[in-house]
Order: sequence, then C-alpha cells, then structure tokens
Amino acid sequence: MSVIVFPNSSLSSIACAQFLLDGRPALSIHLISNFFEVGLMRETPGIISGDQWPLVRPHWLSEHGLDAPEGASTAIRASWLTKSMAISLSERGATFHTGSRILETDEESKSMLISIPGEETSKTIHYDAIIDMPGQTPKREWRGAVCSEVPDWAEFSGRRTDGTYEFWWTGTEEPDNAIQTMSWVGDSPSTALLDSISEASRASDTILTGSMPA
Repeated sequence: MSVIVFPNSSLSSIACAQFLLDGRPALSIHLISNFFEVGLMRETPGIISGDQWPLVRPHWLSEHGLDAPEGASTAIRASWLTKSMAISLSERGATFHTGSRILETDEESKSMLISIPGEETSKTIHYDAIIDMPGQTPKREWRGAVCSEVPDWAEFSGRRTDGTYEFWWTGTEEPDNAIQTMSWVGDSPSTALLDSISEASRASDTILTGSMPA
C-alpha cells in the first residue's frame, strides 16, 4: 500500500486526495493541519456560476453540514464545502493530523516527523510521496464581506442559499452592517473554487498516471 502525505489540509489538497482515492482506493492518505479543525476556520471565496454545481463529485460530500446551492444561488460557504469534503475523506479512510506541524522530512528514508497534540510529542510517517499543492499565486489582495445587499462598488458577488450575499472588492470602501468580513490573496474570487478543484485534478492525474504502485 502506497502512503501519500499532504503537508496541508487546504481545499485543493482535500480534493486531490479524493481524486486519488477514486482512482486507487487502497492508497493510504495523510493530511497535516496546523489547526485543530479542518474547514470553518477561515472563509475564502465561494462564488460559483449557475452551471458549475455540483462542483465536486457527490460522494465527496458528507451527508450533513452543507447548504448546497439551489435555485438562483451563485455562492457557497467555501469553509463548509471544505469541512464536508474533509468529513467524507475521513470516512473513506484518510487520516487528518490536526493541531500538528512538520518538524523534519528525510527524503532519503522517506520519513516525516510531525508534532502531535497530547501526551506524545511527535510521530513519524513513512511515505511514498509528498504532494504539496501550490497555493494561490499572490496577485491581488481582496477584501470580502457577507451582507443582505450588494453595494455598487463590489467587484464580484454571489447569492447564498440563505439569501445573503458574499462579495469581494479591492478598494477602501467599508460595507454597511456586514455579517462577516474576510480577506483573501489570489487571482480572482470568481474562479477561486474552480481553480482549486482544477489544480487538484491535474495533480492527481500526474500521480495516477505515474509509476507509483497502488
């Protein structure tokens, strides 16, 4: 059984792991996270077009905790999507090492030492491959908010299933009565979700078409 390690638990890493298990169910998947919970920790852009959903394969989503887009919805809480996919991935046998960080990686012995919470201070994972999904190229700094209405100066926006609006902008304007405010660095909030899944697909294709044994 080949062991795959992801140094983070980002949406693209989780999606890549899902793609890999679809292709090779016997793989042993490990994901490292500095946070004690995967998803729900930081909101990123969740804008989708009307024809993009389902953005991921249905069995990648857990049965609870996600308000899927419906009707005129053009946005989804990206953190909830990440959480739902993480729950599903765990149910498929993947291991999340939360509250952990990488202490040392030995490429010669293919071993990774990580810190873990609790009585033990560290743990060693022996791996066949490390997949470090690239993050968004820092092109622009975006500000985001969730409100009941979209201001004229918003550059990108989407309507969530609960009737609120998620919108993003790069100026100095301040939203009125914001339910939530966010910040994000990347190319475009309008394609952030799709870009993450597409990158995951490309990375998994490279692994699945390679010579690594199942």
